[in-house]
Amino acid sequence: MVAVAVLAAGYGTAQAYAGPVSGSCGNVTVTNAGELSAAAGNACAHDIGVRGVISSPKAITLAPGQRLTGTTNDAAIVFPKAVDGVQLSSDNTVSKLRIQADSAQRAIFNDTNASGLGTVTLSHVTTTGQVQLLAQGRVRSGHVAVDGLDIVAADTSSQPRPSYTFYGGPLESRQGAFQIWNRQPDASSVVTADLRGITVGRPNAPVLGSGVAVFGATGLTVPTPDNAPVGDVLHQLSQHPHSGSVRVSTIDTGALYTDGGLTPVDPSNGNAIVGSAAVLVGAQAPVQTLHVGGQITTTGLTAGATDIFSDVGSMTYDGSVETFGPTGIAIVTWPRIGTLTTKAAVTTHGVGSRGLNAYAGHIDTVRMHDIHTEGAGAPAIDIFASINDLGIDGNVETTGVPGPSLVLGHYTVVPSDALRVAEGGTVDSAHVSGTVSTTAPGTAAVLVGQNSRIGTLCVGKGIQATGLGSQPVDNTGTLTLKCPAPSH
Repeated sequence: MVAVAVLAAGYGTAQAYAGPVSGSCGNVTVTNAGELSAAAGNACAHDIGVRGVISSPKAITLAPGQRLTGTTNDAAIVFPKAVDGVQLSSDNTVSKLRIQADSAQRAIFNDTNASGLGTVTLSHVTTTGQVQLLAQGRVRSGHVAVDGLDIVAADTSSQPRPSYTFYGGPLESRQGAFQIWNRQPDASSVVTADLRGITVGRPNAPVLGSGVAVFGATGLTVPTPDNAPVGDVLHQLSQHPHSGSVRVSTIDTGALYTDGGLTPVDPSNGNAIVGSAAVLVGAQAPVQTLHVGGQITTTGLTAGATDIFSDVGSMTYDGSVETFGPTGIAIVTWPRIGTLTTKAAVTTHGVGSRGLNAYAGHIDTVRMHDIHTEGAGAPAIDIFASINDLGIDGNVETTGVPGPSLVLGHYTVVPSDALRVAEGGTVDSAHVSGTVSTTAPGTAAVLVGQNSRIGTLCVGKGIQATGLGSQPVDNTGTLTLKCPAPSH
């Protein structure tokens, strides 16, 4: 038998790979690639302990029920370029381990020929490379539990893109560094998930693609042929899916750093609009609780911070939210949201990069801190939906001129208004503790469009529009002002 020395990239030690060796049952400790391969292929080796750094020349497939656990602080499995990492079958656990693949590969993924996911558990795992879990092929159900997952680097540009027909054109999304996607065509297929302690990327080294993404089956057409309101359609799909769905109790993350890695496209020429988001919740994937415990920073074209296409019970952001790039909208909501809370500033830098964009559906309560946008065509708050109670503890301000902005699938020139309620949007009650202001020409600090309404608006420190031809208030709908009067 010939031994091959395989260097553990980035770790500096070589392990001897001597080919398959016989395994043992029960608890097995492995220290080289041969032992790891033999243990993974041995169904009676229920617990595989990884000691030290192992370089594996090929992907490792866990048998149903196997648990893979690091037993030393430096425990890691390293895979060469163009090789995926650990393939799960069903009822597998990976814990206390670093899985290092090339960033364009999948560090952890599942076998779609298995009979189901069972319960997949990832606990205190660090990866280089994507973590991707799919319901397709024979996999129709399962539960995913994450308790501590740090994805240092990933590039999902080569992975298939979830897509919809949206307002007459294709809308596609980059997969997440962490991705769950139920691709089954019938509604009886359900995957559940509880996702806690996920971090993605680094401040100066974001992942390429989306960050944390969950999707039910895609291929939907919105609006529907009967032109039902989009928010209502997506809400109904959240409650009564037409095809495979994902139902998430909790998404809890730390800091998220992403770069969409996209180049500009013109939606009028038939090309798809392709986007990404640090947190991306697709249709037919309702979430009870979304909590981001760290900051979000995104860069690139159509690289937003959060894009929500399914119902979410509560959304909370503890850290700052900041986007850099055209159409890098910070928070986009479509169906029904219970409460939306940000505890730090929301800032965008880019043409068409709005702060909060409530496109459709309904939000019960919004509580946010300062919102600031700098780009052309970038309203700070843009509401087409209905909101019961909108509260801002701070200032709402824009500095950009009117400019091109992606609205409902088409680029349109939009003023960088500070608080904009249009397209039939309604807000029962709005209160801002600071100022609502714009500084560029051709803008309005507060705009209420036709068939739109703000029941009562209280701005503690005044409404200001200082640019040439700008207005503090542009009201062609319904607006009742309370508190200080507008000032020029």
